[in-house]
Amino acid sequence: MSQTVIAENKKPIEFDEDSEQKPKELGTFKLGEKVNVVGHIKTLTNVHYTKERNEFEETQPKEVLGFDIEYQNGTKEE
Repeated sequence: MSQTVIAENKKPIEFDEDSEQKPKELGTFKLGEKVNVVGHIKTLTNVHYTKERNEFEETQPKEVLGFDIEYQNGTKEE
């Protein structure tokens, strides 16, 4: 892969954790059902327990669920 910069963001990203604005609830979906989120099509294909853990996390839970997701870009953007 070349070292070509395709896009660069030099502006700081503003994020207000105390904001009253809540994310839009998309509802409940079944395994294999396609969900269109602003042109990005996501499909939950599998859910499974995993032995993988985040090595940087202080807590190490007994059980961790893993999710397999397929993604399709339904927009004109690449």
